[in-house]
Amino acid sequence: MQNKTAGSSLIIVMLVSVIVIGSVVALISNTAGLARKGSGYERMAYSSMLSADAGLKSFAPRIQLARYTGRTEDFDCYVQGTRAPGNNIGACPLSMPAPGRLTAYALPNGDTVDVRVVGFYSSSNTITLQSTSTSTSGNTKVLLQDFSVLKPPTTNLSIPAALTSFPNIDFGGNSKLYGAPGTSAGLSSTENGILTTLTNVGAGFTVPAVGSTVTAQFNSDSYLTAGSYVRINGYFFRLQERASNYSDTARRYILKRVPGPYTSTSSTNVTNNTAVDLVQFAVRSSAEGTTVTPVVAFKDAVSARVRVSDPTGFYVGDVIYFRINSLMYSAQVTALGYESPGNLITGYLDIRYPATAVGSGLTGTSSVTAALLDSLQEGTGISRYVPGASSAGGITGGGSSTMLPSAAAFNTNIKGGEQLFMQTFSGKTKQNVYDLSQRYDLPPATVLDQVNWVGPANQFATNNNSYSINDLCGTGILIITGNLNLNGTCARGGNFTGLLYVMGDFRNQGNAIVNGAVVVEGQVITSGTSAGGTMTINYDNRVFLERGRHLAVTRVTPLKATWRQK
Repeated sequence: MQNKTAGSSLIIVMLVSVIVIGSVVALISNTAGLARKGSGYERMAYSSMLSADAGLKSFAPRIQLARYTGRTEDFDCYVQGTRAPGNNIGACPLSMPAPGRLTAYALPNGDTVDVRVVGFYSSSNTITLQSTSTSTSGNTKVLLQDFSVLKPPTTNLSIPAALTSFPNIDFGGNSKLYGAPGTSAGLSSTENGILTTLTNVGAGFTVPAVGSTVTAQFNSDSYLTAGSYVRINGYFFRLQERASNYSDTARRYILKRVPGPYTSTSSTNVTNNTAVDLVQFAVRSSAEGTTVTPVVAFKDAVSARVRVSDPTGFYVGDVIYFRINSLMYSAQVTALGYESPGNLITGYLDIRYPATAVGSGLTGTSSVTAALLDSLQEGTGISRYVPGASSAGGITGGGSSTMLPSAAAFNTNIKGGEQLFMQTFSGKTKQNVYDLSQRYDLPPATVLDQVNWVGPANQFATNNNSYSINDLCGTGILIITGNLNLNGTCARGGNFTGLLYVMGDFRNQGNAIVNGAVVVEGQVITSGTSAGGTMTINYDNRVFLERGRHLAVTRVTPLKATWRQK
């Protein structure tokens, strides 16, 4: 097994060097003026200030290159190995001892720079960073700047089908492939787009009126963040922000009640340990841009822009479903993104209606219309059509295989190679994911709950290697960089929970059970994907939510007008 940061140190050194060179150029351009105005001491002080400024300017790129995937609450520990003032969440994790990962380093001009978090403000997800430079002569300079520290709870894995293959799929045996909805009963209008019992309420509260707020405490908030939507006791809420008295033992948030897709008749007295359901992809409300209603930015007779809490769980061409009043309606995604680039809570989906792709005629649904969109409510869950199998090529054979919903052959939305990989991993390239992975030469005996990369070191492309797995067991993301022959089942009586991604060809002749999905590029040998035996794949959004946390990387952004000297 090999660590995931190969090459990052060199990149960081080059990056910091560029920043310092820029600082030196600035120093030279000002030296003449300083010589006329002041002493050599002033010149050294100015040089020290530029070095300290380099520490501030390089901080966000260093974090990006380090690809920190831990909790934002532990960000100070990651940087310096100790808690910052204002962070009262408890001791640092044992995996983050002093002196931390990103504190002191030397610049090419001989100065040393030490950066550390000196202020931590959990309710606003911001920190104060202090950068101290020390010259070779002992002169020091201290600068401060505030940064936002944001990390999505997970990276959504946008997977087209329970079994997705770029080349042809040849079915045999008795495979069972269940997408979404995975039953012949179709969609549940009350549970559409909802993951039930993600956590529980840690203290009772009274449900306020729509538009009002309340403070609620959760037993866990691993998959919650500002902008998330939840359902509690049948009532719908948006998480506004962490409460000022938030702590690791009392995870308190300010919740705003929103209308949701229906009116609950349950008690407004929420008791301790009540289940908290996540509306994973919810219709959101905002005043950004042109607005038809708070949730619809614009619309015409055949298209609209609907504001959503998170657009990354969808791809162009998806058929989606949502509830209006008491009925279920469909539309087709034509574009997605953020109304404010870089702001993760300003997502949108551009849709057209009626949908024409596979899934548009799902039993129990009708096409949405422009008039109906006026009644779409904030907090409404959105789901997507996920066939049992889908291929850019043909789907042949069948044997006695079962697929729900029905297979989608010649799907032009399924691309090959890097495009399919980026579609699956929410825009991340193979190198991006490799850098977040633990690498193995051969498939591990048990897949660990992490990103497991099987293939040669420092190679991100598909290769000609062939691998075999007789017992597919464990939980996590398993990426095979060559061909895979899957035989047998988990001999220990379990199954595999997660995502199996194969860059080469995939052949199954066993009885493996996958709770999640299988994606196949099929770019090494074009003989296609063979799904024989009695393989079972159960597509599961909850699995992708939980496994996607291994791919969620912290974003650090300097805040304007906060640079200052100490």
